[in-house]
Amino acid sequence: MAATEDYSFSDYAIFDNARQTAVTFYNETDYVKTRAGQAEEIVKDTARFKGPAADASTTYVTALIESLATSMDNYDILKRFLDDVSDSYHSGDTKASNNLLKVGLGSAGFKTDPRSSLVIPSDINQCGYTVTGYGDKGVVYTNYSSVHWNEGSNQRKVFEEWEKQGGKYKNGIAVLNVNGQDCYLVASSEEMGNVGDVINYKLENGENIPAVVADAKSSSDDNYSEYGHVYGNQTSVVELEVDMHVYNDKGTNPNTESWGLSWDSSSPVTEIENYGSIFEE
Repeated sequence: MAATEDYSFSDYAIFDNARQTAVTFYNETDYVKTRAGQAEEIVKDTARFKGPAADASTTYVTALIESLATSMDNYDILKRFLDDVSDSYHSGDTKASNNLLKVGLGSAGFKTDPRSSLVIPSDINQCGYTVTGYGDKGVVYTNYSSVHWNEGSNQRKVFEEWEKQGGKYKNGIAVLNVNGQDCYLVASSEEMGNVGDVINYKLENGENIPAVVADAKSSSDDNYSEYGHVYGNQTSVVELEVDMHVYNDKGTNPNTESWGLSWDSSSPVTEIENYGSIFEE
């Protein structure tokens, strides 16, 4: 079995349990092989006799061989699983290994412990959500003219992944599926996360908005702040990537009432958790 010692993740429980289960199966196969060997000798000794002893020995060996086959199958499955995890970690492919392990998924759909977080001060006057159009190869303005993402940029990579998944919107907002969790595409400040990062907006009422950073707010903008763009005395903490047809049809920024959001858009954001990049290797 591949070495399983040098990993940098914190959620060891599932992995260690799997390793222990594999060891149990390994011990079981050793035991069964020994007993099967003993029974085979008995069968050889008794095969020349007819009657219950020979029949019982044959039945016993058959049962042991079947148990051995089952144990070996189970052990081989676990061994392949552990080897895949081991290989992915040793190659630095943490995305692949986390997909294999499925460890520590919390209520927001991400690993329980975020890598970093940004707390929004209570004196920040938050406005409703703002938008950027998303689709047609990049940023879409209200007149449907587009700016295409640069080839090789993380913005382009997120967009290509979104297209690969079918270019889906939920309630008019672009979403990307990450390990079974629909995450809304957003633009954020660099303090919240880099393009490709999985983040979670924690709301004051206890709700969460799972998201992936699809674009970066430029720190060169006059109204830039680490908490979002500032408009007068209000700050836009959440900037959603939306279908401009829906936006123009609604005639308003995303909100719970007219857009049918699954969370209360009137509840301010208290913290933004960062869970690392979907591009990590």
